[in-house]
Amino acid sequence: MAAWHRHGPSLRGRPGHRGRRRVWPWRPRCAPALGLERRRKCRTFPFPLADGSTACYTDRKPRFRILCGSIQTLVAHFGVHMTLLTTEIHNPNDPHNALIVFAADRRISRGGSCCDCRKKILRIPGFNAGIGYFGLAEILQDDVRRPMAEWLQDFLMAKPVHANLQQFSKELMKSLNRAVPRQCQQSQISGFHIAGFNAQGLPEFWFVRNVADDCRTILGEYQVREDFQRRDAPRLPAGAFQVYRNGDLRAHVVAWENIDNSLGSLLKNIDFRQLTTPEEYVAWVRFKMEMIARFYEKFCTRSIIGGAVDAFAIAHK
Repeated sequence: MAAWHRHGPSLRGRPGHRGRRRVWPWRPRCAPALGLERRRKCRTFPFPLADGSTACYTDRKPRFRILCGSIQTLVAHFGVHMTLLTTEIHNPNDPHNALIVFAADRRISRGGSCCDCRKKILRIPGFNAGIGYFGLAEILQDDVRRPMAEWLQDFLMAKPVHANLQQFSKELMKSLNRAVPRQCQQSQISGFHIAGFNAQGLPEFWFVRNVADDCRTILGEYQVREDFQRRDAPRLPAGAFQVYRNGDLRAHVVAWENIDNSLGSLLKNIDFRQLTTPEEYVAWVRFKMEMIARFYEKFCTRSIIGGAVDAFAIAHK
């Protein structure tokens, strides 16, 4: 359930190019259409799994491309978790077209059953930024279960305006370490995506979590780091976009990407509406997540993804 990313080249000048893997970049308003293209080749690193099969790491972060074995093998290793949370960063070096997209379902589960519906993504007051959470959905305070959505909303409204996203993220980490019982920090996976534009107009992605990058090892306390400017932006190819995802691995790998590669290919046809504005791209992201949520509601025996879907975009001001 740790954040992971993928990146691929844009379609600019090379529609229909075939390579290793299909991706969907958001295109600025001047783009005539949105088509399909596979990403350029990147460094890969093998990751052995318990049964001898191998997953693939790219740029030290898991892509979950199966070299051998099956999706069941990856699920057995990384586990199955509720929530479908995604944060995308597009056109990071172009202030006029830079865009950050948040999306998440609202299903709150306990013991594999639906117990509530809550927003998991929110805009951050005082910043051109948003926040989303996954994992732990309730905080036990004085023997009362308090929804994480309520606690987070109070944190956003009660705290003074911070100087920057770094200060905000560090204060969130400290507050979580005080509010969440130590037993929960040591036993339940929990994390937060914080993404927005800094004073220089550059996008940042801060990751507050209590789980390591292997998606399994619980750290025992909340920690914070910035991933995009520090690690991912310097090696992002021109025209590429960055995606950070958390939740059920199967929804991300099996469903999301195959919707892009199947239904998404129809959008290349002239009788389909092209995705040429941020609003249209957000509608496409929401549509994909709603389709996955309805599928889980109808066919999954555990209620881990579902309910209404929220999605919004943040543009550089």
